[in-house]
Amino acid sequence: IFSTTGTSGSTIPTTIGFLSSLTRIAIEIPLPINSVPSLSGTLPTQIGRLTLVTYLSFSNLQLSGSIPSQIGHLTLINYLSIYILFQLSGTIPTEIGCLTQLTVLNLGFSLLSGIIPSQ
Repeated sequence: IFSTTGTSGSTIPTTIGFLSSLTRIAIEIPLPINSVPSLSGTLPTQIGRLTLVTYLSFSNLQLSGSIPSQIGHLTLINYLSIYILFQLSGTIPTEIGCLTQLTVLNLGFSLLSGIIPSQ
């Protein structure tokens, strides 16, 4: 599945999109105070293929770029947390407004801008 050993240069693989039968995904790296996350790169657009996901959490990662618009394909999702990603930037994608099952949205501690879209 997915593993990182804490070495720098680890990324979320684009092959994550092949895990289409998963319903819960959490990539959360616990960090001691004053440490730097080892997982870097961007959120792959292939997360849009995970159409059965109801829970998706990314936290304490060194990800950059923006949230891909393909996030709108996760129509069953009810929990989405993209938290403590200090280098994540851009606008909040309007496709988040299409996630009608969404009850929890956490976008804290990032450089994202804009409003949270409604349906």
